[in-house]
Amino acid sequence: MSRNVKKLLRFAIIGAPNVGKSLLTNQLVKANVAAVSKRMDTTRTNLIAAYTNDSYQLVCIDSPGLVGINHATSVSKGEDLTILTDPEKAMKKAEHILVVQDATHTGDYIHHRAMFLLHKYSHIPSTLVFNKVDLIENRSFLLPLVKILTYDQVGGQKIDTKRVSFGRLGKLNEDRILKEMRNGMPLYEKGNFNIEGMDEKQKRIYRRLMSTPYEKCSWNETKQLFLDIRGWPNFGSVFFVSSLTGEGIDGLRDYLLKLSTPGEWIYDENTLTTKNPKDICLDQIKAECLNFLPSEVGYGVKLKIMEWNFNNDRNHLNIIVELVCIKKRWAKFLLNTDPTILDLIEETVNNAVQNLINQPLYIKLLVKYKGKTVTVDNYESL
Repeated sequence: MSRNVKKLLRFAIIGAPNVGKSLLTNQLVKANVAAVSKRMDTTRTNLIAAYTNDSYQLVCIDSPGLVGINHATSVSKGEDLTILTDPEKAMKKAEHILVVQDATHTGDYIHHRAMFLLHKYSHIPSTLVFNKVDLIENRSFLLPLVKILTYDQVGGQKIDTKRVSFGRLGKLNEDRILKEMRNGMPLYEKGNFNIEGMDEKQKRIYRRLMSTPYEKCSWNETKQLFLDIRGWPNFGSVFFVSSLTGEGIDGLRDYLLKLSTPGEWIYDENTLTTKNPKDICLDQIKAECLNFLPSEVGYGVKLKIMEWNFNNDRNHLNIIVELVCIKKRWAKFLLNTDPTILDLIEETVNNAVQNLINQPLYIKLLVKYKGKTVTVDNYESL
């Protein structure tokens, strides 16, 4: 096939909150298109990012962390429930699925909300990605976990554990793995999930939920359905990566490129994301608020763009954003240190947004309380 034939792959990234999906997205497309913070619910809508190289284009759909109806309504009061509806929308647009698992998670199971989507969209090929492996000291323990989460098969083949190393995983404890036991307990259930093994009541529940939109299925319903099901036997491959250090990312990206098929690109070669520049700016500010501020303040502060104008004399974009505080102690928290937290957020956001938009700009952040601007000179009088 000619090198000039264009190839394309659309893939969705799904997983529980805080497994590192957005940072993985940034690494795969080699650009900080997704806002990242240490707290959950930073991503509340699907983000589309593109990576184009030679004749290949990867289109990544970074989805919100998988949550339940009650959580979604509690954090999205008065807002569109995209945090709940967008993961399934991402699945519907995808040709491949990356299921991200936190390698440091103490549980030996795939999240039940992810299991629901894998079962409902079982026709879409999928890959299991263990993230945060930089935090694992003894990585040999990851392979037994792989056996559990894949039902001991990847790409339709039984996992061969003899003399196997995954990247930098190092030497494996073959005796324990070959015995398929840990502390006298089986590492995984023999055989694959099979609806025929359910009783009639379970079958009816399974079929009903599989025909129900994701956002209509409650947390308890999916949890009960997949209570005794730890893994998914249909993963085509398993990768171990660190979205923080970049370890394993190139191998995963190369794998996705190989999965691409001939087809016209969706975006031009210079497109990094379809997100509106104003939304990029607001999402980055919100992420840094979550990074620098206590959770109550970070989640509670409302953002409002007051100015978005191009300065012809200075050839840059002027942006003014208000951080609206409903409690005066929130305003004080932003301003009562040296340097102020407001200054730290402003500096970080300016660097991040300028690199992404590729446009000289200056973002000024203002603190507002009860309609008045609060500064370092007047916050003590509130």
